[in-house]
Amino acid sequence: MAAPSPLAATPELCSLLLLLISSAIVYSGAHAALHRPQNALPADNDDEDSISEMLSLRDAYWFPFASGAVLTFLYVLLSLVDKEMLNLILTLYFCLLGLPMLSTTLADSFGLLLSSPPRKIALSTRGNPSRSLAALLQFKFNERHLFTMPLAFALCLAYFYSKHWLLSDILAIGIAYSAFSLMKLSDFKTGVVLLSGLFFYDIFFVFGSPIMLAVATGLDIPIKLSWPKSSGDYGILGLGDIVLPGIFVALSLRFDAFLYHSRHPKLSFNKSAFPKSYFITCFTAYIAGLTVTVLVMHFFKSAQPALLYLSPSCIISVSFLAWYRGDIKAMFAYSEDNNDSRKLTKASTNKAADAKIPETPRRVLRSMKSLDLVDGIGHSEWVQK
Repeated sequence: MAAPSPLAATPELCSLLLLLISSAIVYSGAHAALHRPQNALPADNDDEDSISEMLSLRDAYWFPFASGAVLTFLYVLLSLVDKEMLNLILTLYFCLLGLPMLSTTLADSFGLLLSSPPRKIALSTRGNPSRSLAALLQFKFNERHLFTMPLAFALCLAYFYSKHWLLSDILAIGIAYSAFSLMKLSDFKTGVVLLSGLFFYDIFFVFGSPIMLAVATGLDIPIKLSWPKSSGDYGILGLGDIVLPGIFVALSLRFDAFLYHSRHPKLSFNKSAFPKSYFITCFTAYIAGLTVTVLVMHFFKSAQPALLYLSPSCIISVSFLAWYRGDIKAMFAYSEDNNDSRKLTKASTNKAADAKIPETPRRVLRSMKSLDLVDGIGHSEWVQK
């Protein structure tokens, strides 16, 4: 890590800044991962060709074990391999990995300042999307990337040679933001299983083992957000504490869109024209969980596993709202898996042909009758290095 900079803050302000940055990533990432639900009509400028990895229930069961294995492997490498050489190799890897992700983040950021949508640049050969460069790099390529790619390359190059904490944060933000669009939960059951497993994972590797703290502080790579403190050390928040509960928040936002278009099947999809009750509830719970993490960390003066507080807050908040509205069945019937959606749609069509709502499960509709819609790679605990 670099020496304390002019941006060094008090421990309290440092924690607040990390909380604000992570919350902004979750909010923007959730909206970036928002796509047209199957029961909504396409808009005139609809573009639904994004490429993402859908986490299945089986993936959720194995994710904590796989994460633990990777974390342990890195811990062993730190003790066997020269730390500088290992950091150099991993820095190069994350610069190459983060280049297209940071470029996309910058492109979307600039897009907020522009009123016209970007023109997509065709990179495919013979009209086959699977052969396109976008499919290989796993991100959409448009005219904005012609400007943001050189900028992203310059930032990655500057980080590679300087290893400045601020450049590391910029690259980490790009990786975290893009991860929302590249990795999505298929349904709420998968999300509950994933966060529940990571709840125990975080407790074990923070309180029961020195592995996570050693990796988080021993590797100087963009797998965490950091901010210098006036005392000379750094506040750290791992990207896993942002992305993993964040994709659950993103699922809540897509569920809001699905519920709205189940009630208004003849409306075209608009990313801003629907109530976001579940998203606001889950996003607020995320901020509350992270705030509790900060308070407990400062009170006990020791590292805290953020997922110990984030996982229950996200799961309980959404579940309570669904129970309060009589929407539990709808929530757990909702699925973004294509096969499950086709099965549910077929059953809905056979049992309720008069529903006249395309691709909407009948059991979802039953639970919505009384719904009153009104107008949110590496794991690392929040530590003090």
